[in-house]
Amino acid sequence: MARRRRVTVVTDAGLLALIHNAALLLSMVLMFEMLARQGWERSGLSIRILVGVLLGAIGMAVMLTRWELLPGLFFDTRSILLATSGLFFGGVPTLVAMTMTGGFRLVQGGVGAGVGIAVILASGLIGLGWRRWLMRRRLSLAELSLREAYVFGLVVHVAMLLLMLILPLPMALEVLARIGLPVLAIYPLATLLLIVLMAGNLRKSQAETSLRTAQAETMRLLAQAETAKRHLQRLIKDERVARWALSESEARYRALNEVLERRVAERTAELESANRDLASFSYSVSHDLRAPLRAINGFARILARRERERLDEESRHYLDNVVEAGQRMETLIEDLLDYSHTGQGAVRAQPVALGPILASLHSTFGERIAAAGAILEIREPLATPLGDATLIGQILNNLVDNALLYRCREGVPRIVLEARRQDDRVVIGVSDNGIGIDPDDTEKIFQVFQRLHSQEDYPGTGIGLAIVTKAAHRMGGEIGLESVPGQGSRFSVSLAACEEDPYN
Repeated sequence: MARRRRVTVVTDAGLLALIHNAALLLSMVLMFEMLARQGWERSGLSIRILVGVLLGAIGMAVMLTRWELLPGLFFDTRSILLATSGLFFGGVPTLVAMTMTGGFRLVQGGVGAGVGIAVILASGLIGLGWRRWLMRRRLSLAELSLREAYVFGLVVHVAMLLLMLILPLPMALEVLARIGLPVLAIYPLATLLLIVLMAGNLRKSQAETSLRTAQAETMRLLAQAETAKRHLQRLIKDERVARWALSESEARYRALNEVLERRVAERTAELESANRDLASFSYSVSHDLRAPLRAINGFARILARRERERLDEESRHYLDNVVEAGQRMETLIEDLLDYSHTGQGAVRAQPVALGPILASLHSTFGERIAAAGAILEIREPLATPLGDATLIGQILNNLVDNALLYRCREGVPRIVLEARRQDDRVVIGVSDNGIGIDPDDTEKIFQVFQRLHSQEDYPGTGIGLAIVTKAAHRMGGEIGLESVPGQGSRFSVSLAACEEDPYN
């Protein structure tokens, strides 16, 4: 049996079509060189669309100079054009070119229309994907190696050959048998050559841009140097102006200094006046307000004691409210006076023995501790801080008072007092197993009149912790809080430590 002779793939017409295709691809290289010099990548969307239209026109011209392998099955270099376009021109131009060439291939029709459109889409998308991959690796197209360029062309055209399987199987196998080897031999090399030309143009454009930038920077520096030279010559030439400017600056400085000193003196006078007003207010509260308040409280108690049985239930309720409100008002005034007097005098920073102060708390709160069934524990040894004994006493009194007040309804209340040295500081701690404090309220509770509970649940004025904060700050200390709702709180006061502890 005679062996079937394979038909030659590339005819004279095919060779002529390849030459025409190569010329059109070179036109894309020239267009890229021109656009790169103009810095087209910084242009707007309309320019990118126009570039895409030009690429699409080149692609359509390539498709007109095709060679026909089988009836309705055309071959040209559109895959090279679109893949290289995706790699160098980017998204918008390539998508426009893909749309135009895809539409044109649909109009051409034939059995290979579907495969042709698929090759258009695959080539453009592979180019765009490769470009994105290079950008993620922070690699420049201008530095693309020959091996990478050849692999890129090989991937594109292996994908093109695989898409031939969309055709009916017998036709697909015939096409692959006839053009597979020539395509893999010629098209990747053509893609490589095209990439080499365009990468060279890109490197040339980048070099020219760098040169222009360097020239512009050099001119700018020369202009600045010339300006500085003229300025220096002018200053040297007119030395009297420089001396006058210096004397004028000194005069202005002296004038501004005098204004500043005057303003400081005025502010100091205002502060002293405010302190006198505060002292006057304290005196007014302690004498002018407390006297009538005590009279109201006294007469209300007498009325409650003598006339209570003669009053109806509603009147007795009103009278009890008057007595209770008077007592709260008296407590509030006492706390206000304590707050205003805290640290008013000179604060003496000296070693403070904490033992006697903590021991006095047993006598101060003895009855309340016994009534609550509480335990007051003092953990020794006690470090010695530098501070004011009176202010430290105020701090501890208020913190222990709060610990006894805000205790849990069930269980045995426990209060622990300690003083530990940490580097150059002494941290005085007051811990309890009370109701605790929500983290959102930790800033608010140290402000004056800030309360978290009603008078019926936990009576008080909301001034105690403000006194603690003020006293700590007057001694140069800091107040801290660690608390868990339902488990208890630990207040800490950090003060300077003695270099040599005289009490331990």
